[in-house]
Amino acid sequence: MTYIYKPLESQCIRLLELLPGSEEDAIRCNVEPSTLHDANCMGFEAVSYTWGAPGAYATIKLEGCPLSIQADHGWFLLLASSHPFQAAHASSQHSLSGA
Repeated sequence: MTYIYKPLESQCIRLLELLPGSEEDAIRCNVEPSTLHDANCMGFEAVSYTWGAPGAYATIKLEGCPLSIQADHGWFLLLASSHPFQAAHASSQHSLSGA
């Protein structure tokens, strides 16, 4: 079964909940729709989804379904699920370098 996006209501975004794991675990995530106001109240980290050249992919489990994502995203999500502090640092370094 493949993950199927559900339509969003006006002024809503999708928040990705990254489930904890180790470097040996599959990357597991859930998607939670949220209004922009509620998302700002909860707090979240934003990551660009246009990293890297197309062609290299990783597979994650989204709502229990496999989903192919760019390999750079897979690396970041794996790091974030197993080492949250290092992932936050890597994200800020990536942003600062302009890459």
